[in-house]
Amino acid sequence: MIFNNGTHEWIANREQRAEHSIILKHGEKMIFGADKDKGLAVEIDPQTFVPKMIVVPADDPRVLVHDAHQQDPTLHRLLALMGQERFVDVSHQQSAVSDLPVALGVIRSVEAETYDEAVNRQINDVREKSKAHTFDELTQTLEHWQM
Repeated sequence: MIFNNGTHEWIANREQRAEHSIILKHGEKMIFGADKDKGLAVEIDPQTFVPKMIVVPADDPRVLVHDAHQQDPTLHRLLALMGQERFVDVSHQQSAVSDLPVALGVIRSVEAETYDEAVNRQINDVREKSKAHTFDELTQTLEHWQM
């Protein structure tokens, strides 16, 4: 028995893939579609002031150029979340399909400190600032009661 048969057909099917995915390349315009006739742009929702990705004609001046090395991750997060709105409502046999493609390729590539490096740096900073370097020294800084 196969559950979810055809769930990923919209991206797995070669004929449909160009319409539902975009291959990001650093320094190139974000254009997709079988005829390369669609582009990605950002629009700010006037009610919430939240940026969102929109599809525009490929010749629209708002079409974005991909910058994988941009330090601010806002646009990269929008790209990573695109196309995730696809689902099928089994009870009503309806599907919600986003017109946004799934981003493929290198979304973000920046030089940054790793999590381990950041934690170790933080531990070392605290150790350097601490007056007590051993457990015995730490207990000597506390209040003592004698009976």
